[in-house]
Amino acid sequence: MKKRRIGIYGGKFDPPHLGHLLCAEMTREAFALDKVLFITSAVPPHKASGVTDARIRHEMVEAHLDSTHGTAERAVAGVTTGLIGPGDEVTWEARHFGVRQRLTVRITAFDRPAHFQDVMISGAFARMVHDHHFADDAASTVMRDRFDFASPLGPLGALADRLVLLPYLRR
Repeated sequence: MKKRRIGIYGGKFDPPHLGHLLCAEMTREAFALDKVLFITSAVPPHKASGVTDARIRHEMVEAHLDSTHGTAERAVAGVTTGLIGPGDEVTWEARHFGVRQRLTVRITAFDRPAHFQDVMISGAFARMVHDHHFADDAASTVMRDRFDFASPLGPLGALADRLVLLPYLRR
């Protein structure tokens, strides 16, 4: 039986962001790890108050990881860590349908903390506009996405969108 190489990444992750995923992915690659586990600190030693409950932070990390499961999605150019802002660009790399692809987006609308929009400036789509809306809901934040896209190739692309891409994106 082959031994698995597992790394442990601890932090407060309040909130989890692309920098955390990028750091974990780079560490996994650099040390030839099979997996990196995220361990959320219950009480961060450097910030005793004003921290989101540890269970909620852990659930946010898990949700973020689940959203990229199977695609190896990561930011590879532009803003790859920290916070984004108006006019910033991010190039994403991921594997979809067995093919490694790149997509570059620009932040075209930014109303922190309620909304931001990114628009594709290069990639596989003929058009892509992605709106992220955030709203308070008691003790949590609800995020609602609107992903408007069209594949190239006119009617043939529209058929592929309806039969293949929409079911893939909704899974």
